[in-house]
Amino acid sequence: MVMDILIFLMVGLTAGVLAGLITHERGQGLVWVVILGVVGALLGGLSLDLLELRARGDFVGPLLASVAGSLIVLLITVFARRG
Repeated sequence: MVMDILIFLMVGLTAGVLAGLITHERGQGLVWVVILGVVGALLGGLSLDLLELRARGDFVGPLLASVAGSLIVLLITVFARRG
């Protein structure tokens, strides 16, 4: 149980960092990156479930879903800040 939570946070951190690098979003801090990644992981997993798709593998598939979800969350926050 504890190990699953740690793995989820690590995937979230990695996804948040990758999403930030893809969008060139900087200076938000480690806590924001983890929150972004975790929310993105939840959104990515939910999106895959709604589309009846599955992320394959132990790390890469869920990571790609998390990065996609993190990008969506990051883009929403960028547009919300602008207008």
